[in-house]
Amino acid sequence: MSNLFNQRIDHLPRNLKNLILGNSFNQRIDRLPEGLENIKLGKSFNRKITINSDMSWTLPFTLKKILLYNTYPHLNDIPSPYLPLLIIKNVEQNQENVN
Repeated sequence: MSNLFNQRIDHLPRNLKNLILGNSFNQRIDRLPEGLENIKLGKSFNRKITINSDMSWTLPFTLKKILLYNTYPHLNDIPSPYLPLLIIKNVEQNQENVN
C-alpha cells in the first residue's frame, strides 16, 4: 500500500489489533475498534486526541502501545490514561514496527 493514504477511517473491523497509518495520514479519528492494541500515527498526523461528544475516548482502553512522532503538536494534551502507552519517536529515526 502506498504511504499516501489520507482518508477517514470511520468503519474499521472490530477484531483489528494493530493499525499503522502512514506519514500522509492526517484525518480526524472519532472512534477506533474496542479491541485495538497498537496504533502508529505517521509524521503528518497533527490532530488532537480528545474525548468525543458522547464522552467516550477517541482511543480505546484496550491499547497497549501508541507510537507518535516528536513533531506531534499536542503531546502535552494527551489524556492521562494514555501517557504510559506512549512511544515518542524522533523524525530522524528509521521506521519501527509496533508489533
